[in-house]
Amino acid sequence: MLFLAWLNKDKNLRWILLSLTGSAFFVFLMLQFFFFTTMRYLLDLVPTLAFLAIIGFWQALIQLKKYPIARGIFSVIALALLTYTLALGLILPISGHLESYRVFNPALLEQITWRVNALMK
Repeated sequence: MLFLAWLNKDKNLRWILLSLTGSAFFVFLMLQFFFFTTMRYLLDLVPTLAFLAIIGFWQALIQLKKYPIARGIFSVIALALLTYTLALGLILPISGHLESYRVFNPALLEQITWRVNALMK
């Protein structure tokens, strides 16, 4: 999506995109020098990448203004990817500590399992 934002001729937008892309690249490059990069350091990239994704999404919608069918398909795909990302963000912390849930709060784990199974049917 960000590639469509570069098609915009606005110099201010290009400067913002270049700044955000450069900062994300340099943070990522700096993290490559760590011996063991942990998730808390990698999370430093998330705000910058989120801004780039939002700018890319809106600029893509502007670029697809003349094509309503393509714009609708693009919006549905973006919404599906957003929903998928949110679902993974909620499920991964639970699955990472599954054994702790089994030991310390089996009733909560049973409720979560039941509700997720009900959603999948």
